[in-house]
Amino acid sequence: MQVASFSEAEIADLSAKTIASLNCFTILYNSCSLMISVLTWPLIHRKLAAGQKWAFWLLVGVIGFIEAMAFLASSYIGNGRWQVNVVQSVLYLTGICLSGFPIFKGVKNEFSH
Repeated sequence: MQVASFSEAEIADLSAKTIASLNCFTILYNSCSLMISVLTWPLIHRKLAAGQKWAFWLLVGVIGFIEAMAFLASSYIGNGRWQVNVVQSVLYLTGICLSGFPIFKGVKNEFSH
């Protein structure tokens, strides 16, 4: 089985410290991703749903930064996860467009507080 862009022989040649570092980075990324999700929920629920443009641009900046870092991080392993990153980016872009359309077109949101 091939993981990312490493062959089994390349994985076998990695030192224990390298594997531990990769595991730590994975845990760190997952923790940060979880916290961003938790912290953006009130922003989306309260401010974005109320049609506040600054909330939209804040989310675009945060999500854009995270997506750029995902591509950059996988570049060090030969972009082995590029398919996942592209699908994830398309989903984020779709969500951003769907949330931004009513804000910038002046559509009234019946669910806003």
